[in-house]
Amino acid sequence: MVLAAVTSGRLKETQWITRDMGRVFPRQWERFVELLPEDERGGDLAAAYARLLASPIQALREEAARRWCEWEDTHMSLAPGYEPTSACVSCPGRWSSPDW
Repeated sequence: MVLAAVTSGRLKETQWITRDMGRVFPRQWERFVELLPEDERGGDLAAAYARLLASPIQALREEAARRWCEWEDTHMSLAPGYEPTSACVSCPGRWSSPDW
């Protein structure tokens, strides 16, 4: 068994995932944070996304989930030469399924 990217959930690790990796993938990070209200972009991005994911507006929840998934796909790839895409390719069909 091989484990990759295991974290303990500490604040420093969360900041590394949500903010620091933006230096490696600046274009994708901009897309990740542009959904957030401007006054929340400098703070706790995980908490800001949690608020979006709990929104009573379904379209906002879905877009927040999509953007989070895209960001995860971007910084989690271990494949040499990986090029992140603008679509969440690791989860096809997820967004069109009402049961997901």
